Amino acid sequence: MTSVRILRINPRAMLRFSLVLALCLWLMVLVATVVIWLIAAVTGTLTRVEDLVAQLLAESSFHFEPIKLLVGAAATGVVLLLTAAILSAIFSVLFNLVAGRVGGLEVSVATNESGA
Repeated sequence: MTSVRILRINPRAMLRFSLVLALCLWLMVLVATVVIWLIAAVTGTLTRVEDLVAQLLAESSFHFEPIKLLVGAAATGVVLLLTAAILSAIFSVLFNLVAGRVGGLEVSVATNESGA
């Protein structure tokens, strides 16, 4: 086992990493949402949910507008993506400030004994 002490995290690298990670997660959630929506539409679940909402609201009919919902979800995802990336960069700066005072973060790393 080798001990490594992390004293500084580059905020720009953290920003880039978190942007890429958040973008990948956003795309996965967006694609999964579209797939689940299509499955619900094909199986008739969407129609039943619309009928239930119409009954709950005491309306004669209720219909979801899928394009507006998708655009709204995508825009919300972009805002959350940017917020998460900016916060991770801010937290890396805070880590750098605190690590200078407390001596950093010590991590144990296993080394490969076989030499391969």
